[in-house]
Amino acid sequence: MAAHRDDFTYHVGQPTPEQRFLVTVRDPVKRFISAYAWSRDRLAHRGYPDADSLARDLNDEALANVVFHPQVDWLICPERLREPDILWIGHTETLAADFERLRVMLGLDDSHQLPAVGDMKRNAGTYSDELSPLGEANIRDWYAEDIRLLEAIVTTATAS
Repeated sequence: MAAHRDDFTYHVGQPTPEQRFLVTVRDPVKRFISAYAWSRDRLAHRGYPDADSLARDLNDEALANVVFHPQVDWLICPERLREPDILWIGHTETLAADFERLRVMLGLDDSHQLPAVGDMKRNAGTYSDELSPLGEANIRDWYAEDIRLLEAIVTTATAS
């Protein structure tokens, strides 16, 4: 987790009190499969030919092969982001609607649009996204904090 926090400082720098952040979160199971696809060449050589093989063997050693940090690390990292630092949270699964809400919030006109879906899906169809029940259960267990966080975000958004 320390390396992840160092990555935050490298990419964002130390947040100042006036900075606000736009954050996008993703369903942990879909995120795991996508992260595997992004690193599959490296992982296949380490004995994980598909996302399910890594998910079925999910443990500290398996995760040492690829950095699948929980999203909660980004959002609740005491020395980095805090809830007041976050201006907007979007969800990958509902990004078009969430972006529209952001566009209105920022007072942007209709010329501000997301890229076409085809431009965003570089890995689409190039890997298997099939998981065994054990693989999916392991991912949900490993990312239980992320799942609770996403449920809380959805609950808060629907209450607003």
